[in-house]
Amino acid sequence: MKQALRGEAFAEAASQLLAHIRADVERALVGATDEEAESFTELNDRLATLTPDAADPTGSHDLALDWLPAAEQFAPASHRSMLRAVIDLAPHLTWLTPYESVEGSPQLDHFRSNYTAAPLTDACLRNVSAPLGGPGSTQVALFLTVQGADVVYPAHHHPAVEIYGIIAGAADWLRGGEGFRPRRPGDVFLHSSETVHATTTRSEPVVTWVAWLDRFETPPELS
Repeated sequence: MKQALRGEAFAEAASQLLAHIRADVERALVGATDEEAESFTELNDRLATLTPDAADPTGSHDLALDWLPAAEQFAPASHRSMLRAVIDLAPHLTWLTPYESVEGSPQLDHFRSNYTAAPLTDACLRNVSAPLGGPGSTQVALFLTVQGADVVYPAHHHPAVEIYGIIAGAADWLRGGEGFRPRRPGDVFLHSSETVHATTTRSEPVVTWVAWLDRFETPPELS
């Protein structure tokens, strides 16, 4: 089992992850549409106000701890340090199962058994410990997600404006009427309010950061 980070070491890993996310967003501004640029800029402004908590962290172990080491071979050099920060933080985060109240099906059950998300800020939907505080903690819902190989995240939607950033692994993303398109580490992209989207992984597990900018109180619904 990975040795637990303590206090300042945890805060340092969280600071590194936050810096990497902000750098991803900054790079995504180049060539962004007006709508994307507005959301990306707003996100980075809020991220700048977050402060990692140096208290001794606690967390729940989940399948993320199994998938994350496997994802290392699918992180390019540009994002290897970012993934390493995620791996360091993972044992201390609370990893959640999505759509627990939705009646199961073979596909949905397979998805729920191979996908997990960890809240990082107080604005997230679940009442769990959030390692990133400060003024922005209630103004942006920031998550980490891990999706295993050969898994379909079914089409879904939500009122929140959402921004995804891929840390490791390639997958096919559906966004509205665009159809599925490949996304790779370093890609940062926007889901406007109520845009239907879905994710299909192939042979690679995928690790992402996800941010919601508003409507935090309304969870996603399957489409």
